[in-house]
Amino acid sequence: MVRDGDWAGVGDLGRLEGDGWVVTGRGDAAVVTGGHTVVVEEVEAVIADVPGVVAVLVVGLPHPVLGRYVAAVVVSDRPVRSAVVDAVRGLPAAARPRRWLSADRLPLTSAGTVSRCQVEAQAALLPPLR
Repeated sequence: MVRDGDWAGVGDLGRLEGDGWVVTGRGDAAVVTGGHTVVVEEVEAVIADVPGVVAVLVVGLPHPVLGRYVAAVVVSDRPVRSAVVDAVRGLPAAARPRRWLSADRLPLTSAGTVSRCQVEAQAALLPPLR
């Protein structure tokens, strides 16, 4: 972003398409896995379109070789595992969740947004997605 003639970082990720920029997500939420940067909002959008998915959050969890790996925490009103796995097949391999977790709800911050750091901290306690 340019402000008053100087560049200013805003923390967003994007790409230049046609006649302008397209913002794809927040840089601080991106997951770097095995040298690939995954925009979690793009993965979340694919999963959120699956019938039965009520809410989804994609996070990066520690991995001894890759640095981090992509995991999806899904709130659903019915079994959706096979449908969400099918839905992400069109994504690049690095963007496909390696771990699928289930939650009754996603924790919120005091501002009412989903708390990524709380989900990452509690991921080990969550059951597998059904």
